[in-house]
Amino acid sequence: ISTGLKNETFSFSENDFNYAIADGNYTDVCSLDENTLKKVTYRVTLSSFETQLKEASSIVRCHRSYMVNLKKVKNISGNAQGLKLELINQSEIIPVSRKYIPIVKQFFL
Repeated sequence: ISTGLKNETFSFSENDFNYAIADGNYTDVCSLDENTLKKVTYRVTLSSFETQLKEASSIVRCHRSYMVNLKKVKNISGNAQGLKLELINQSEIIPVSRKYIPIVKQFFL
């Protein structure tokens, strides 16, 4: 993934990625690094991050501010107004907005 800074790039394994949160022009990427959960901030918009991840089938946008690895989901709750995703070994609950519910549900069919 290339960032907004000169020649700065980063990479990660799809299996290690948990979720990403947008914060303006920055994205916090939460992933496993040697079995430890780490959150690292990069200067890249979530839209740019999403565009560069086209080949990752299980990593999808689920909210205006979130992307999630659907392989890491252990529980789904909510209703037609929005879903909540509970991840394996993770305390943070990831929201799914109405717009992205069909994409998330399609993965689990």
